[in-house]
Amino acid sequence: MGAANPRVAERVWQKRSGEAWIDTYWSDDRSPRRDHIIEALRTTFQSPASVLDIGCNAAPNLRRIAAEFPECRLIGFDINRDAITSAARRFAEAGIAADLSVGSYYEVLPTIRDASIDVVISSYALAYVPPQNLHGVLSDIVRIAWIGVVLAEPQAFGGARVAGMLTAPWYDWRHDYAEALRQIGVPPERIAVHDLPTPGAQDSGLVVVDLRTSGDSQLE
Repeated sequence: MGAANPRVAERVWQKRSGEAWIDTYWSDDRSPRRDHIIEALRTTFQSPASVLDIGCNAAPNLRRIAAEFPECRLIGFDINRDAITSAARRFAEAGIAADLSVGSYYEVLPTIRDASIDVVISSYALAYVPPQNLHGVLSDIVRIAWIGVVLAEPQAFGGARVAGMLTAPWYDWRHDYAEALRQIGVPPERIAVHDLPTPGAQDSGLVVVDLRTSGDSQLE
């Protein structure tokens, strides 16, 4: 079935275009979802030196991070070339350095070195990764992250909010990220799950993974 194809959702997003559509994302840097991400970064990781936003679209998360953490190195990628091109131009016009590229999770993440970026974030990007690909993508994210991970995604919390497909033909998914992270070897005590619904996304939540150990210099 189409839902089993990891490229279905990517093809849909790859075809989106238009400056008005892009501007909707670029201008969304002050939405409640971004507030939650910034609070998690500041509360758990204080002032990260670098952040990678996967599936960043026109980079509203990175725009907000640049405002909140001016010294932070900004990295992002997305499947949509128009969104990346526009975001790169807007950052350049603002005098903000940002390392943006075009590509999918399956192409970009495996090329990034282990523990090379302080924090990896995702905001409704992993929702387009089908279940059979989730462990692989999460393993790459955890491998890349030096101190932590922040996921603002639709989540399964039990009861009526079980893991599974949310809509078709978009093929976005509600995953149990905490369980998936445990299955790839992340200790449960390093995973914090918050049920933080935002307007229009009542399934949304926040997963914060602190990968540091007591001996890490970041804690000193």
